[in-house]
Amino acid sequence: MQGYDHLDEQQRQLIAAVLKAARSVIGEEPYVGKQRAHEWALSGRLGIWLSRQVLIRRLERYGIRVDLEYDQMADGDRKMVGDNHRRIDVLVHRRGRDGPNLLACEVKPNEGRPPSVD
Repeated sequence: MQGYDHLDEQQRQLIAAVLKAARSVIGEEPYVGKQRAHEWALSGRLGIWLSRQVLIRRLERYGIRVDLEYDQMADGDRKMVGDNHRRIDVLVHRRGRDGPNLLACEVKPNEGRPPSVD
């Protein structure tokens, strides 16, 4: 994958899985992928398609999960990513306080433009 040379192999595989899932939403879910669907609808379908990816299925053996808008504390606080508190649309992680975040995705609709995967 071009532009991802600084990442390790697992990180590149995760990104490839997300890109494949996003393309599936656009190609296989015409109403959601090509219409002016709400961000939550897009992230929900992305989470479903991502959880079907072979890599994610393998990681599930180790307690890794795909969650949508996950709140580890169930207190309404936003998930911490780096130094930023924000709502994460799709999260690949191990649940709980000590679980690592492997991937955090923020989904944004294209607002009238043709669907794309960036």
